[in-house]
Amino acid sequence: MKGLLRALLTIYAVVGAHSVWAAKDKTVSVFAEPAEVIELQETLDVLATVIANESIDVVSTLTERVQSIHFTEGQMVSKGDLLVVLDTREAQANVEQSKAITLESQQQYERVVKLAKQQGISQSTVDEKLRAWKVAQAQQTQAEIHLDKHFIRAPFDGRVGLRYVSVGALLQPGTMITTLDDVSQVKADFTVSAAELGYIKPGLSIESAHPAFPKTKFSGSIETLDTRVNESTRRLNVRASIANPNVQLRPGMLLTTQIQKPTRSALMVPATAIVVFADDQIVYQIVDKEGTKVAQKRIVKTGVRTPSQVEILEGLNAGDLVVSEGALKLKSGRKVQIKEGLQP
Repeated sequence: MKGLLRALLTIYAVVGAHSVWAAKDKTVSVFAEPAEVIELQETLDVLATVIANESIDVVSTLTERVQSIHFTEGQMVSKGDLLVVLDTREAQANVEQSKAITLESQQQYERVVKLAKQQGISQSTVDEKLRAWKVAQAQQTQAEIHLDKHFIRAPFDGRVGLRYVSVGALLQPGTMITTLDDVSQVKADFTVSAAELGYIKPGLSIESAHPAFPKTKFSGSIETLDTRVNESTRRLNVRASIANPNVQLRPGMLLTTQIQKPTRSALMVPATAIVVFADDQIVYQIVDKEGTKVAQKRIVKTGVRTPSQVEILEGLNAGDLVVSEGALKLKSGRKVQIKEGLQP
């Protein structure tokens, strides 16, 4: 009985060894492509925050009541347009008083000038009257400036926002009246790593998008770079300008933005050629061994990935033939046959 069992085990071992060697000698049909050097166009993806080209909070600089309001919410206004008038009665009275004082001072000066020629009034008296006239002129100018502060105007073209005051409201210095934003062109602020500063520069084109407008691309260019890299993040603030003719972009929006990197040469293989094994990424290179095509495992270091290709940084040379379809069926040293035609 033991002899029979020993015989059966011997037969199984022989058959198993034969099967292993048969599997090892089996030729596997694969598709293959050469590793090729191409000109790679990459983009840097960042998130940018929209800010207005010009933006202010319209506030009062005086303690005064609102006399009249001359804008509607959301209205487009031009530089110099009147927005709000504060109560001008007291300020107007001060201007009229200062004008009267100025006129009187001028007349007194002109009178002493004539008397000086006729009766020999001293020059010091003439100079005193001249000084009084100039002081009166300065006080009149000051009164007129104070009156002008009661007329709040748009300092640039733009769109006003919500109104926060009503006629008759008592304003204090700094009280918010409304906002004013120039969004005919907007700015986009974002940060880049210090490692990108080799090519990030003013004039470089960008393209932005927002989910609210899925079919629209917003084109612009980098306007300026900050002078300092943040010591904590090692990133640099960058500002770009974007045309906004349809006023679709508003301050505060977050844009997905792409920046074109300089074109560079890269060694690429099909993405299907990469096999992940433990911590390694491998490809199977097809080599001739004594007249037979054999798959040899190559551990590679990869770089940029595109939807169809992967960059090889180390492990292959240009022109090396690699298995692009069928790599999962291979082991190093397996014989292969290259299929003809298009890959599935």
